[in-house]
Amino acid sequence: MSQSANPPKTLLIVDDDWRLARMLGWSFDDLGNITRTAGSVAEATEVLGSLHFDSALFDLGLPDGSGAELGMRLLEDQPQSRVALISADRAAVETTASELAESFDHRWAGRIQGHGKPLRPGRLHRWFRADAPPAGRHPGQRRGDRAHSAEDIADAGGTA
Repeated sequence: MSQSANPPKTLLIVDDDWRLARMLGWSFDDLGNITRTAGSVAEATEVLGSLHFDSALFDLGLPDGSGAELGMRLLEDQPQSRVALISADRAAVETTASELAESFDHRWAGRIQGHGKPLRPGRLHRWFRADAPPAGRHPGQRRGDRAHSAEDIADAGGTA
């Protein structure tokens, strides 16, 4: 059996609308991904603690917290991952994703995006599979420049 040039990517989908999460899971499975779904921050936290994910879709407004917080946690723990924040409020989710991408000296530039519902799984699939800048460096950062962690910023008296 030969290995595929594009091995399957692992994808976590977190949305409190279980019908949407299931439909998205099927769509991404059909595109060659291996998906896992969760309906809350608590469920997602349990899954994130035990598995690696190449990409994730997080609903911005979950009943027990924010998809943005999950995105930050995933990118801190698994910096090669990509995060798509999703919401019916397109402007809010795009703003939130942009602010996160710019945070921490642009460390997450190219790794986080906001998408309004309804979603286009094919478009997200292409973004998940595209090359991204190396984790920990933003496109304008020179070699040797250091990205700042939340602890670095707090130690300097800033807020993260």
